[in-house]
Amino acid sequence: LMFPSAPDLYLDISDRIEQKIESLLCHRSQLGPEVADWVRTWDAENGTKIGVAYAEACRVIRLVDN
Repeated sequence: LMFPSAPDLYLDISDRIEQKIESLLCHRSQLGPEVADWVRTWDAENGTKIGVAYAEACRVIRLVDN
């Protein structure tokens, strides 16, 4: 399986959630103001998995040198 179906790394972004949202809102032509609520909801759900307010879910990809 090249890409796992679920994240295998969660990073605490509780102290950066507002900065993340501000950055996303800079893309006004692509994202509306509702993105702030979506991001807070998604990242709060991820946060519950590691016991923090907000977390970023990632997949670690390891390249193997043959």
